[in-house]
Amino acid sequence: MTDSASARYLQALASGAAREAGGLAQLAELARDAHQAAGGPPVQREEAAGFFGLSPGPFSEHDRFTTLAGQHRAHGLLGLAEAVLALAVQRAPDSGQARANHALALHELGRHVEALAQAERAVAAVPGLAAAWFNLGLIRAALHDGAGAAQAHAQAQALSPQSGMHHQHAGLELKEQGRLLEAQGAFRYAMTLDGASPEAWVNLGNVLLEAGDAQAAEDAALAALAMRPQDRRAATNLLMAQQYNPCHTAETLRESAMRWGQLWQQPQAEAPAFEPFTGGRPLRVGYLSSDFRQHPIGWLLGPVLAGHDAATVELHAFDTDNGRHAGDPLKAELRCHVAHWHEVGGLDDGALAARVRAAGIDVLVELAGHTDGGRLGVLAHRPAPVQLSWLGYFASTGVPAVDGVVTGSVVGDAPAAAWYTEPLLHLGRPHIAWRAPSYAPAPAVSVASSRQGGITFGSFNTAAKLSDATVALWARLLLVRPDSRLLLRRSCFGDPAFAEHTRRRFASHGVAPERIVTAPALPHDQMLAAYAELDIALDPAPFSGLITSLEALWMGLPVVTLSGLRPVSRQTEMVLRALGQERWIATTPEAWLQTCLRLADDTAARSAWLHGARAAMSASPLMDGADLARQLEALYLRLRATTTP
Repeated sequence: MTDSASARYLQALASGAAREAGGLAQLAELARDAHQAAGGPPVQREEAAGFFGLSPGPFSEHDRFTTLAGQHRAHGLLGLAEAVLALAVQRAPDSGQARANHALALHELGRHVEALAQAERAVAAVPGLAAAWFNLGLIRAALHDGAGAAQAHAQAQALSPQSGMHHQHAGLELKEQGRLLEAQGAFRYAMTLDGASPEAWVNLGNVLLEAGDAQAAEDAALAALAMRPQDRRAATNLLMAQQYNPCHTAETLRESAMRWGQLWQQPQAEAPAFEPFTGGRPLRVGYLSSDFRQHPIGWLLGPVLAGHDAATVELHAFDTDNGRHAGDPLKAELRCHVAHWHEVGGLDDGALAARVRAAGIDVLVELAGHTDGGRLGVLAHRPAPVQLSWLGYFASTGVPAVDGVVTGSVVGDAPAAAWYTEPLLHLGRPHIAWRAPSYAPAPAVSVASSRQGGITFGSFNTAAKLSDATVALWARLLLVRPDSRLLLRRSCFGDPAFAEHTRRRFASHGVAPERIVTAPALPHDQMLAAYAELDIALDPAPFSGLITSLEALWMGLPVVTLSGLRPVSRQTEMVLRALGQERWIATTPEAWLQTCLRLADDTAARSAWLHGARAAMSASPLMDGADLARQLEALYLRLRATTTP
């Protein structure tokens, strides 16, 4: 931590100020300054002592350090939290609990080798400390030591069988396996043992959303925020869940983004000074992401990176992946198109912002928003004169430091502005350019119904998008087309309990269970090949598909969408309009139903698309990365030239 506010704070901690009742007020003020300088939300001076747990009382120095680090961690300031916990170890080197806490902080920063060494020292110091064994298990799992992780977690459970942390961990593992109902049960049971906490509500909310219960996910996020009103993780969960919930209006979503986006506001002592850009050199453009790999961001960004003109822009990639996908083949390919690649995993917002500023970036483009891996807190430090949101997030961030959202045809057309707090920067074309995975298999040789009889509708979208309204509409289609079935494929549908839960949702509308076919996810190349089992891909609402729609179309399937007013409800419409397939777009449930029925009867139209899809897509703006790169360059140059120093 090189920031002066952080240095003063850490120096005070190292001097033993946390032990001195008389110095707690000053320490609280130093903690407040460091917290805000690192990217945390504003804290009123008179509230600092209570916020950081530094009010006078019979608390040990260890308790003070733990509480301070917990507040920093809760607001995404992992680097500052780790620095505090490192000092705790220095102050009490024989404390197994201090080492266990520090090990967890290092683990969360992606510094797994250092974390392992600290965790092993923790269990050696206090072999009976269940939390130390639990953290050791997490770290071994991150280092791909499955057997060692299982042994450590078993030891933790043997030492503390009634601790809710084991059930929290079980819930996370169940979620990763797609066993969403069991994961919910594990999180709820953990709360009965240890009591509700913001972390518990955040974990429960995540799995509720993934299971398609957006309203319950919102309620969980609000419960977390009621306990800790400035928790960025809970606010992110809330904003995400609201995008899946069809009940909200533009005004509601915009106001919510504006309210919670304030948590990413960074007070500036004075406006940062940037040199005016007058040309004479390439514009320095930085892309910030953890997903430069085989991931939707990688497939959408690749054509743009390849299309950028090196004489016009100097490309920088700020990669926060922490080396988890170092061997990813697409990452290696993307690196070939970027002049300056910065490995910045493990840096907190303030330190990462300093790296961006040191690189002299003119335009910083954040690619995740409020999705997993988002780093909006970096933008709060204003490290670049122009800061934009693009590509990975589908709504308003609400963050004051975001100067604009890059959007394009259809998703950015009227009335899109009503849903955003930021200015919309509208391109005269789709705001994406896609590249199909190189390993995508060839489409089927004939439509599915001619091979297997009956019509198979299907969706490979996440279950989070299966809103009650979508289930009701798809059930209606199945009822009026009795020779049809619905195939749903995702990891969670491989779980018998969740598959049965999904069939019951459709059965409540009168659909026989055997007509709902569920299947687990597959490796991506096999997942693409599985589109051959479908005749028509159904697009969910209000959260429409993007990558899933592109992939289904590439594999020769028509996609039918019910477009809405929200920008995220118009993603598939954008794709279809770019392909001249307006006939597959509906704006009412009745029109959507009739479109599906006509298409089911039109084998010739489905066959024509099957055999002509790839040529049509390749010739469309959807795969023209060079044109999108030129339009982005013009936008970046215009914005930078008009930025006041």
